[in-house]
Amino acid sequence: MDFSFCALPRQTAAEVIEMVQRAEDAGIPMVWVPDETFMRDPYVLLGAIAAKTTTIRLGVGIANPYTRHPIQIARAVGTVADLCEGRVVLGIGAGLKPTRKAMAAPDGDFTETTRDAIVAMKAVLAGEHHSVANDVFRFDNAHMEFKPKNPVDIYVATTHPRAFRMAGEVADGVIVGNVGRPEAMRTVTGWIREAAAAAGRPEDDVKIVAWNFALCGEEKSAMYDTIRLITARTIANSHSKVTGILGIDKDEVEKIRAVMRGGAAKVGPDLIPDDYIDRIAVIGSAEECRAGIQDLAAAGADIFGLRPSLEVLERFDYEAMVHRLWGAVR
Repeated sequence: MDFSFCALPRQTAAEVIEMVQRAEDAGIPMVWVPDETFMRDPYVLLGAIAAKTTTIRLGVGIANPYTRHPIQIARAVGTVADLCEGRVVLGIGAGLKPTRKAMAAPDGDFTETTRDAIVAMKAVLAGEHHSVANDVFRFDNAHMEFKPKNPVDIYVATTHPRAFRMAGEVADGVIVGNVGRPEAMRTVTGWIREAAAAAGRPEDDVKIVAWNFALCGEEKSAMYDTIRLITARTIANSHSKVTGILGIDKDEVEKIRAVMRGGAAKVGPDLIPDDYIDRIAVIGSAEECRAGIQDLAAAGADIFGLRPSLEVLERFDYEAMVHRLWGAVR
């Protein structure tokens, strides 16, 4: 199973580049840089990283078609692809609601909007003209004035069952958010593989990324407490089918949603027990993290993606955590 991590560009550009260089030196296979919120621009950073590295794969994790027009995403990631030999992956998702609100971004059905965006970006990245119109964007016989010399795989980031199936039909991969139980991951990968097969695609055409919080160390109590609140937010925002396969009772989910609607700034183990955190995250010693990630691989995941959170960044040395996890799984 491959390993990857997300580098939040809250540091200076030079510091992010140096962190990725250290990751490459350690043999880490892949890094993601987000096109979310208003941190440093991911495409500028990825271009600089591409010029300073030779082996580590580079992912945009995650862009969205609401705050950035898909042809602009394709143009930017295509330029990055020109700088490296087949090392670029584009992740596309819904984006964060506060960011979309701050930009007065248009609304539109996520699954169909994302399907349109993937088909359109694949077309223009292949040098074709393309037309499409929906509630969010339109292409009117649009095309790019260059064709990247290297291909760009497009992965869908989602937690929605309908989008899992759409991704199986048209995407190169799926970034499966917040599914930490192997049996639940097995169900999700089944949905994706079934959709791929129905679309006439080989099942292994679609790569699966297990996108999870992960904390590796001996301070288990502190690690659980650090992501207890964001676990509550994650459960509250998850589709009922996903919380169902995670084994969280629907009445408990409603209780969590009610607390989060009230603007809770802190939650305790009475609302979010450690067991709930284990259902969306990988936490523990190096041996426990290795076992948890291997279980997700056995359930169908091809790549483990370390999802960061501001709480983890504030409480722990994130780069050291990345390297501890890599040391556990390599």
